[in-house]
Amino acid sequence: MSKDLYAVRALLRVIQLSKQNLTPFAATLGQVLATFILEVAKDEKSSSPNYIYILFEASALTLTYVKDNKDAFTAVED
Repeated sequence: MSKDLYAVRALLRVIQLSKQNLTPFAATLGQVLATFILEVAKDEKSSSPNYIYILFEASALTLTYVKDNKDAFTAVED
């Protein structure tokens, strides 16, 4: 899996624009973010600090938007 900075920026932008409308996709988004985070954790030294930061922001923003829906929040958190 390549760590494409442009792709993760695009993902962050989609999350920002979707806001609470991403709740139905929370489980899938949580899986995607978890996969990206695990890949970064395996080889942190070769990852761009910007990539890691944007990935963190995307995860935090997702949790912020789904916090009112317990099932969606749990799906992302898992």
